[in-house]
Amino acid sequence: AIKEDLDDIKYVCIYQPLSAFGCEKAGIYLYGKVKKTHRVKRSQIHFETEETKKDRNCIVFQVEKWLELERPIKPTSNVKVIAITSFNKIKKAKSYDDLY
Repeated sequence: AIKEDLDDIKYVCIYQPLSAFGCEKAGIYLYGKVKKTHRVKRSQIHFETEETKKDRNCIVFQVEKWLELERPIKPTSNVKVIAITSFNKIKKAKSYDDLY
């Protein structure tokens, strides 16, 4: 879970998992500058979810515009759902491990 002040989060990325996107499209391809954040219960987000997860806390990120990375960040065996890193590392990374 993210415990940091949400105002400190300036950019977010979308990780496309290997299981859903296959070898060719797995990784991080998109990022965006965060316009606004707020905490909500998962049940307040309009998409299907398991009944047991509806009361989980979530963070909604409103993004100014999604941008494509010049070079995708490829997955490794250490992929985490939530990871905090710097914008500089995102721009330079070749693989997920380079984000740390």
